Amino acid sequence: MVESAQNVGGVFTPNESAKRKQYGPPVVPSIAWGGGGAVVAFAVPAVVGALLAWVALLVGVRDGRVVLANGAFAVVESPAVSVLVVVAGVVLAVVGFGFGVTASTAVMIAGADEESLGPRSAWRWTFGQRRLVVEAALAAAVAVAVGTVVVRSWQDGERVVVAAVLVLLVVVAVVAAPLLLGWVLVVAGVPRGEAVRRGWSSGHVVVRGGLEATSSPRRALVGAASVALVLGIGVWLLVRLLPASAARASLTMAWCCVAVTVLVVFVVAVAARGAAVRGEGGRLRAPVMADSGGARRPLRDGLTGVGVLLVPALVFAVLVTSNPFGLVQYSVATVDTGDLGGGDVADVGDRTIVVSSPRTQSSLYRSCQRARCGVGSGVRPSEVNSAIGPAGDGGLLTVQWHPRGERYTTERFELDVVHSHPDQLEPPQKPQDNAWPRGRRAGPSGEEEEADVDRPAGRRTSLATVQVVDRDQSNYHVTDSAIAAHGHRPVITGIARSGEPDARAHLFVVFCQEPSCARHAVRHVALPWVPSYTGDQGLDLAVTPDGTAVVSLVSETVSSWPELPSLRVVSMHPDGAEPVVRDLPGAFPPAASARSYEAAPDARVAIGGDGNPVVLGRTHGVDAQRLTFCSDVSCSSATHREIATASSSDAPPAFVIDRSGRPLIATRDDERGAVGLVSCGDARCDDHQEATIARFGPPGPIWESSSALAIGLTTDDVPMVVSSAMSDNRDEGSSGFVIRCDRARCGLQ
Repeated sequence: MVESAQNVGGVFTPNESAKRKQYGPPVVPSIAWGGGGAVVAFAVPAVVGALLAWVALLVGVRDGRVVLANGAFAVVESPAVSVLVVVAGVVLAVVGFGFGVTASTAVMIAGADEESLGPRSAWRWTFGQRRLVVEAALAAAVAVAVGTVVVRSWQDGERVVVAAVLVLLVVVAVVAAPLLLGWVLVVAGVPRGEAVRRGWSSGHVVVRGGLEATSSPRRALVGAASVALVLGIGVWLLVRLLPASAARASLTMAWCCVAVTVLVVFVVAVAARGAAVRGEGGRLRAPVMADSGGARRPLRDGLTGVGVLLVPALVFAVLVTSNPFGLVQYSVATVDTGDLGGGDVADVGDRTIVVSSPRTQSSLYRSCQRARCGVGSGVRPSEVNSAIGPAGDGGLLTVQWHPRGERYTTERFELDVVHSHPDQLEPPQKPQDNAWPRGRRAGPSGEEEEADVDRPAGRRTSLATVQVVDRDQSNYHVTDSAIAAHGHRPVITGIARSGEPDARAHLFVVFCQEPSCARHAVRHVALPWVPSYTGDQGLDLAVTPDGTAVVSLVSETVSSWPELPSLRVVSMHPDGAEPVVRDLPGAFPPAASARSYEAAPDARVAIGGDGNPVVLGRTHGVDAQRLTFCSDVSCSSATHREIATASSSDAPPAFVIDRSGRPLIATRDDERGAVGLVSCGDARCDDHQEATIARFGPPGPIWESSSALAIGLTTDDVPMVVSSAMSDNRDEGSSGFVIRCDRARCGLQ
C-alpha cells in the first residue's frame, strides 16, 4: 500500500510502506494478472500479427496444397508459396510478438512497483522502442525455428533429434535464465551492458535466505516455465481426446493462444519481480509515466484480454465454416489397413459404410460417422467377396455369393442379399461363442426362415442359384457381385462359374421392386468369362434413368480362348427384352508388359449426363486411365479419352459421375504416398483439374493384398472416398482412410 509520495527528479515515486519493507514487491500472480493490463498489452499485438501472417500465408498458398480435414487446416503437398510471402508472414508474426512482449514487460514493471500502467500507454511508449521490439522478435523467431525442428523431427520419427534438442533447450534455459532479469532491466531503462551484468550476476545472489519465490532466478524462471509448459501440454492432450472436428480445432487454437500468453506473461512477471527485489530499495521504476489511479479498469481490461485470446479461435471457426479460399474440405476417419483390402463404400443416412473384399480373409464392414469408425464386423465367415449399396429407404443392402454344400465340397453358389436397418449395422456388444446374430432368409413363400449364423443382421433374400458342375472350379475367385442405387428400387448383379465347358459363366441382373429386394425380377444371360486373379474390379453396375442395367464385365485374356474380349458391356432392361452384349476392345490403355498377370485390366461403369454409359478402364503398370463414352445405352459405338494422372499404383479404378454430368476420378500415388482427385471440367473431360487431397504413409512399394480404392456419392451428391495401402515392409504399417467430403466434388471445380 502506498501511504504518500515524494518528488524525485520530477518523477513522483511512492515512499516505502511497512508492508512493502516486510514482504517486498507484489506477488507474481498480482503482477501478471492484476487488472488484466499485462495480458491485453501482450495479446492484442501478438494476435494481430499472427492473424495477418496466417491470412498472408493462406492467400499465398497456390495449387490446392492445403485442405480442410476434420475442420482443421492440413498440408498435403509442399505449399507453393513465394519466398516473399513466407518472409512477410514470419515478419508480421514475430514483430507482433516482440511488440506485445515489450509492452507487457513495461506494464508488469509498473505493477512490480505497485503502479498502474495501462496497455495504451505501454503501446505508445513501445512505438518508440524499435530496438527492443526487434530483439524480442528475434528471440521469438528463434523459438519458432526450434519448435518447428522439434515438431517436424517428431513427425518424421527422428526421436533422437527431438531428445537432443530438448536436452539442449533445458541446458540453455538453466544457464541463461538470469538474463531474463537483464531483459526486464533493459526495458526499465538500465543501460544494456549494466543490465546484462546485473542479470547474469543475479544468478549467484540468494535473497532472504531462499524464502522468496524469486530468491534464485534459475530456480524461479525455469520452474515457472516448466509448470506452464506441463500444464499447457496436459490440457492440449486432453483437448486432443475430443472427436476430431472444427470445434476441437477451434478449441485447440484458443488453448494454444491462452497457453502461450500464460507462459510469456508468467515468466516475465517472475523476472520483473526478481529484478525489483534486487533493485535499489526493492524497487524498479517503470520506463514510462504510470497512469493515474482513476484510469484503472481491472474488470474491463481482464475481459478484454480474455476476448482477445478468443479472437483467433473465432476467426478460425469462421474460415472453416465459410471456406472463402475454396479449399478441399472433408471429414476423414482412419482404420486399420488390414481391414480394407479391396473395398466398397455406401451412404446410409449420415453414416459412411465401408466393406472390404479381401482375397485372403473374411470380408469386414465398418460404420463410420465423420472422423470416427466403429469396430469392424465380419460379413460372413467365408472368403467370398461382398458388395454393398444404399437400399433407398435409409437402409443398406449387402450382396454376396455363398458356397453351399456338405463339409468342404461346394455344390452350388447362392446369390443372397441382406437388407439392414442402420441400427443393425453395429456389431453386438457381447457376442456369445464367437457367433454373430442370425440373419433371416425369405423363402419361396415369402416367409422368413432362419439362416446360418452370419452378418450383417437383417432380412436375407436368396436371389439366384448356380449349380456347380466341376468342383475343381468351385473356389471363390469365380464369383463377383455389385449393387447400383436406383431410387427405392436398387439393382443387383452377380456372376458365377460352375465349371461348365468353354469358360461358361452365368450373369444375373436382379431388378428389385422394393428397397429390401424381397420382391424382385431376375434376368439371366450365359456367356464365357475368365476372372482375373489379380484384378480387383472385374464386375460393375450402373443404371440409366429409364431403368436399364448396364454391366461392365472384365475377363482375363488367355491363350485357350483368344477370342474372349477383355471387356464387355451387357445391357438389360426389366421389361424382358433380349440382353445386349457389346465388346469394348479399346477401353484399356496399352499395357507395358505382355504377360497377362502383370497387365491385368480393371474397369468401372457409370451413367453420364446424357444418360449413356461411361467406362473407366485401367491396366496394371500403366499410370494413364481411359474414359470410354458410349453413344447409346447399348454402347453400339464409343469414343475414348485418355486421362494422364499421377497414379503410380495398381489400385483399382474408382470414379463417379455426379449431377453435374462430369466424371470425378479418385487416384492413389504409392510413390508419393498420396490420394488424389481428378475433376473433369466438362462431360467429355476435355480438360481436368487434379489435386492431392490426403496423405498416407509410408510411400514406397505396396503389399498387393492391402490395395483399396473406392469412391461413391451420398444422397446429397457428395463424394465418399476409401483408400488403403500397406507397405511391403509391414513393420512400418499404415492406416486406411474413409473420407466423406463436405461439399460437392470435395470443393474442386
